[in-house]
Amino acid sequence: MMSAALAPLPAFAQTGPGEPGQSPPRSEEAGRFEASLEVGATYIDNIFVTRRDEVDDLVVTVRPSARWTLGQGDRRLSAYARGELGRFEEYDSEDYDDWTVGADGRYAVAPGAVMIGGGDYEWRHESRASPEAVRGLEPTEYERSYLYGGLLLRRGGFSGRLAATATGHDFSDVPASGGIINNDDRDRTQTELGARLGWLRKADEEWFVQGGLDRRDYDAPLDDFGFDRDSDGVTLALGLRRNLSRTLSAEAFAGVMRQSWEDPRLGEITAFDFGAVVDWTGPAGVDLGFRLDRSIGETTLPGAPAYVATNASLDLSATPHPRLQVGVGADATHYDYQGAARSETSAGLRGWGRYWVDPRVYVGLEHAFTQRTSTAAGFDYDENRLMLRLGAQLQPRTFGEAGALVFDQAAPGGLYVGALAGHGVLSTGLDGPRGAGSNTADFADMGPSYGVMAGFGWTSGPVYLGLEAEGFAEGPEWRHEADRLFWGHKENSLGLSGRLGWVTAGRDLLYVRAGVHSAAFHDTYLHSTHVAYDANRRTGLGAGFGIEADAGDRAFVRAEYLVTSWEDYEVPTGTATSDNFSNSESQFRVGGGIRFGGPMAAAPVPAADFAGPYLGVRFGHGTLLTDNEGARSGGTTIDIIRGTHGPVAGVFAGYGQVFGRLYAGVEAGVDVAGINWNIERDPNGRIYSTERGDSVAVSARLGWRFGESALAYGHLGAVRTRFDIPYETSNVSVHSKEDISGVRAGVGLEVALGERTSLRIDYAITDYERYDVAYSSNSDSFDHEESLTTIGLVWRPW
Repeated sequence: MMSAALAPLPAFAQTGPGEPGQSPPRSEEAGRFEASLEVGATYIDNIFVTRRDEVDDLVVTVRPSARWTLGQGDRRLSAYARGELGRFEEYDSEDYDDWTVGADGRYAVAPGAVMIGGGDYEWRHESRASPEAVRGLEPTEYERSYLYGGLLLRRGGFSGRLAATATGHDFSDVPASGGIINNDDRDRTQTELGARLGWLRKADEEWFVQGGLDRRDYDAPLDDFGFDRDSDGVTLALGLRRNLSRTLSAEAFAGVMRQSWEDPRLGEITAFDFGAVVDWTGPAGVDLGFRLDRSIGETTLPGAPAYVATNASLDLSATPHPRLQVGVGADATHYDYQGAARSETSAGLRGWGRYWVDPRVYVGLEHAFTQRTSTAAGFDYDENRLMLRLGAQLQPRTFGEAGALVFDQAAPGGLYVGALAGHGVLSTGLDGPRGAGSNTADFADMGPSYGVMAGFGWTSGPVYLGLEAEGFAEGPEWRHEADRLFWGHKENSLGLSGRLGWVTAGRDLLYVRAGVHSAAFHDTYLHSTHVAYDANRRTGLGAGFGIEADAGDRAFVRAEYLVTSWEDYEVPTGTATSDNFSNSESQFRVGGGIRFGGPMAAAPVPAADFAGPYLGVRFGHGTLLTDNEGARSGGTTIDIIRGTHGPVAGVFAGYGQVFGRLYAGVEAGVDVAGINWNIERDPNGRIYSTERGDSVAVSARLGWRFGESALAYGHLGAVRTRFDIPYETSNVSVHSKEDISGVRAGVGLEVALGERTSLRIDYAITDYERYDVAYSSNSDSFDHEESLTTIGLVWRPW
């Protein structure tokens, strides 16, 4: 956990290794005023972030901001204010007014010594997606105050940082259907003191040790459940900061963090701490940033002292033209609640673009997809946001001699057609009545599909914009076989998507996509004497990413991954009763096509070299499927495939050789995932879940290099993965933690980005051994299978 007192905020920034830390000449005017105003319209398909009975709405936002700065460099003082006002078209209970006012500054008191300080005050509303959000009739409003101060030192080969922060939270009560939800027991003040000492081992390498103390004081002596939430914390870590090249810098640290509560029932938490910051600047205004951090967060969940949050984010932006900015980003956060059977992961993917029609006026478009999975029932959801923005700023943007952005149909632009084969997973969240209670469960299974595509694209330098139509036949089907027999089947689909991409020097295309889809779903439900068939077309929003590799002349090869969230609906289960089905689908596709656009400007493309050792980091999305069998009361048995989606991330290393165009190699890797499914029969019945944990894998790879910069490959190997299953019945509770072996097979497509770097998309299916979880005199068997799609960034050191 990087203490807030040591967080790399702009006000805390230090000069890099080897830089003197002196103020630049003061050539600007004494004062500088900046202001902007942005108006946006956002369509949200699930404003209450629920799995069933999803509600959509349109929100109009206004975002004013202003900043006044006096001085610059290490002698600077700034004051700022910003806000966001949101007005919903239909559900005005969700309206909000968020404001922030603050100031920050820094002052060089001596050569190599800089004082920093500042703070802000915020009036905000808590997102419905917050893991701590209460389910009131309106969002929770709160006020947050933040103050910090510190001293930055650098002398010779040593650097130091000493800082202190104070943060206060004041939550407002909110109305609920049963009365008022009390939030006073969440009000608190957190103070932190942090220090960091660095040693410049050489010009581009700095080792450091950092640590911090924090105190968390709650206004109320006890929360609503009778727990004293006051606590003390300490962190200690060792790290390394290094400039790997003129364009690539990295920082990483590892250590331990500990939090102790005054209430002995809450005890203490000691957890492994780690973090990383990676920044890369490439050609054409490309910037890549990766962030990884852990922290101990506050909760009022009964019996749980806190949660350990692990957050990772990857952001890529580019300015291929002075008038245009584009970007994509992915992030995931895993919340591990201590002392409670709850663990959840939230993951998101977004793509955006901004175009300046005038030095002071711009228009913007953004799509964001978010998915949360939880081991606790009722917290899963999918959400899509489509945003259109119009903004104006006081400070003009400099275009230089550049004119308007001009698009043409040079390849990979123009018209194209193609065919695709897919393999995907349909997962369904079910929520419905069972006797005097309810049942919440996840079901899923995988299956093949095939389809055709046709589209049109435009290019401007390395930027690609496109529109694509598709049609697919077949799809996955899952079945529930117990005292109730029911199943869901996706049969065919049509879609229309926009694509935003980047054309590499090797004429390959990297892209993200988002669009609307229509699919036929056929659901069958057999219960007692009741038989129901539901066959209707459903609408969904999808987002994904992919790679198109140039295959010579006008041909191309494509590999892509798409996640679609479908509207939920009711399926009759008997007289005046129904189950709610909420479907999500993931699909990996491979195929190819022919382009009819104009030829790309002739340019020599050096042949990529995929031989030698390599290191890499990967991020992705996947599905855990579990064939669950067991005996139930009344002598019935179940045979059910349960499952759901979630994110995955990891690192890998390998070695390969190229023989002509044939590639052969070996690879090892480790990863972590936030994939879990759950079932809960309330108030009486079984409650259990499965969470896929850490994994290690080794594999052999065999591939074929085509074109000048692409490698298609397959791999086969062994996997060892941790699975966590808490299992509870009305009479007994057990907790299974098992390391299970499996066999993994997959395919992928890799394209060169530069002399030493490449990007790949990989799809793999793992089949694990079956095992039993015993409870009392009975047991359930679990046979896991998973599908994972990842994007990997590969670096070859030589």
